[in-house]
Amino acid sequence: MYRLILRRSFVPQISQGRTLGVRTMASNNSDGDSTDPTLSNATSAREPPFSKRGKAKENQFIHELELDQLKKLKEQLKSHRENLNKLETEIDSKLTKQDN
Repeated sequence: MYRLILRRSFVPQISQGRTLGVRTMASNNSDGDSTDPTLSNATSAREPPFSKRGKAKENQFIHELELDQLKKLKEQLKSHRENLNKLETEIDSKLTKQDN
């Protein structure tokens, strides 16, 4: 709705060939963001609820997939560390045999 109001209020100025300072007005935010949060939220307000639900489920699926991948990587890292420790003990044992 906000976008519709903006569009109606700026249409005559645009048709007269004037440029609008919408981006420059929005760039004066204290956090340094160059976009107006009300305009960015206007598009999400027009989305139907099933679309939001679908995006949420997709995000949840991707998050679970990433967690599974991280678990597998953690297991691989653990096995590699065990292998590395085994090799280090073998090297240490061979070095001590050479010193004797």
